Amino acid sequence: MILQNNSLLSEKTNKSAELFEKACEVIPGGVTAHIKYFPPHPLMMEKGKGSKLYDVDGNEYIDYLLCYGALILGHGHQQVFDAVTKQMMESGTTIFGTPHKMETTMAEKLVELYPGIEMVRYTNSGLEATLLAIRTAVAYTGKPKLAKFEGHYHGGYDQVLVSVNPDMDQAGNATAPKAVGESRGMPDYYIENTIILPFNDLESTEKILRAHAHELAGVILEPIQGGFIPAEQEFMEGLRRITEELNIVLIFDEVKTGFRISIGELKKYMALNRILLP
Repeated sequence: MILQNNSLLSEKTNKSAELFEKACEVIPGGVTAHIKYFPPHPLMMEKGKGSKLYDVDGNEYIDYLLCYGALILGHGHQQVFDAVTKQMMESGTTIFGTPHKMETTMAEKLVELYPGIEMVRYTNSGLEATLLAIRTAVAYTGKPKLAKFEGHYHGGYDQVLVSVNPDMDQAGNATAPKAVGESRGMPDYYIENTIILPFNDLESTEKILRAHAHELAGVILEPIQGGFIPAEQEFMEGLRRITEELNIVLIFDEVKTGFRISIGELKKYMALNRILLP
């Protein structure tokens, strides 16, 4: 079923509308993340099976998003179900809260698949991964500022919630973007200390990086912006060369892509370059 307009959506999703109103009473905005809202109301799902989702009104949808790739095998995949059940039966839990041997087993597998990765640090979210990578870059270089690319998203915290979807009237020149905060409540400090770069424009990016090299700890980017706009090979190679020369840590945010492109997609490139990969 394709919902082509708000009128048809309202007609076919009455229960979703009712549940959304109820959710608004106990959840700010009625959703747990702003990207889940769209007018006149978000769809409330009841169950998933394979490639399909079913809402509370009984409508069926093809799930192209698959939880941004976390459910790439689909909903209720039998092998996943069997593996989780086996883990519960053998170990009695899916989480220990203490060190355990499977942490090492998983880390060894990641290092095997990506030779450019030497060690693995686990985090609870992509937000934490990028935050810790940036902190590592600052600690390593001793420099305070961060550079990110216009349009790239790295989490909902102040340091990177800059120029993700800037108003065109505020964004500045395409070759020299201005830092624009994405939310109210952000201290000016982060706007002033986050340098914005133009994606896939090596000449302009190099000019900005050289001008701020003395204060830049790291450059963070999505090698595939939003999961569907890839960086050009020449751009990536040039960015690596420049950041290495200027002692700026290069951070790849692969949270949305990673294994969803292919297993070991970046391994040959990473094997030749020291890159932080959240």
